[in-house]
Amino acid sequence: MAAVGPRTGPGAGAEALALAAELQGEATCSICLELFREPVSVECGHSFCRACIARCWERPGTRATAVSYTLSFSLPCPQCREPARPSQLRPNRQLAAVATLLRRFSLPAGAPGEHGPPEAVAAGCAQHGEPLKLYCQDDGRAICVVCDRAREHRAHAVLPLDEAVQEAKELLESRLKVLKKDLEDYEAFRSTEEKESKELLVRMATPRLKSDVTFLQEKLSGDPGPDPDLGLTGPSPRHHAATPPAVTPPAATPPGHHAPAATPPGCHAPGTPRPLPPRPCRHAPGHVTCPPARCLPVSLCPSGHWAL
Repeated sequence: MAAVGPRTGPGAGAEALALAAELQGEATCSICLELFREPVSVECGHSFCRACIARCWERPGTRATAVSYTLSFSLPCPQCREPARPSQLRPNRQLAAVATLLRRFSLPAGAPGEHGPPEAVAAGCAQHGEPLKLYCQDDGRAICVVCDRAREHRAHAVLPLDEAVQEAKELLESRLKVLKKDLEDYEAFRSTEEKESKELLVRMATPRLKSDVTFLQEKLSGDPGPDPDLGLTGPSPRHHAATPPAVTPPAATPPGHHAPAATPPGCHAPGTPRPLPPRPCRHAPGHVTCPPARCLPVSLCPSGHWAL
């Protein structure tokens, strides 16, 4: 079985240049339309030159260099308009290395997609008109066979263009793998932080909820305790049966004596103290008593009995 290696032939150079142009488009800043310089990544995943993102987030009346990267509020991403915090900008070193490597190819500058089809990219040498099939590592640009034989490149390290592109592709893939792993680690870290924050909030709220539930249970099922409005320190009055005050019936009048004039119920003779039965339970703690100004009327029956 034949080994699979880099393509060779007339179309290899055109394909290599097309791949290089595609890689250059991926390493081009969407703001300045040039290869990245000091690229930084925002929270949504897009990358920009540090100076470009600073100009986009520049406030009116301030310079671009005055943008504070410690701000906690969010600003829109210049590419997708998703909220991004300036304090979360991270240097993208892998993308910076790829941009530096692609800059050595010296491809024409322009926005992604402006390089045209592979036939237009694979233009001939501007000096000799020959196809660009070689890559000068010292000068960092593609050259033709005639340029390779010239005195200018005679002592330079020259590789086939497709081989140089293959090396750049492998380096780019390795950098992308590292970048992908860093992104996965960041997502895992952020997920862990969010989970721990939620658990902390639950732990802080649990004791307060338990206290509220206990308070409500005591109010619904237990004795509410003494009522401070009545000044009672004993058991609640509702647990005791109401006891009417005892009234002693008047003694029978002997024959031949006239009873004093009857006093209307609830009244007493002027100048005489109000008679109160000497019962100690009248002021016993824990019992509800009637106010002193209130009297109970007593009715006397002809048979000598009395009733309230």
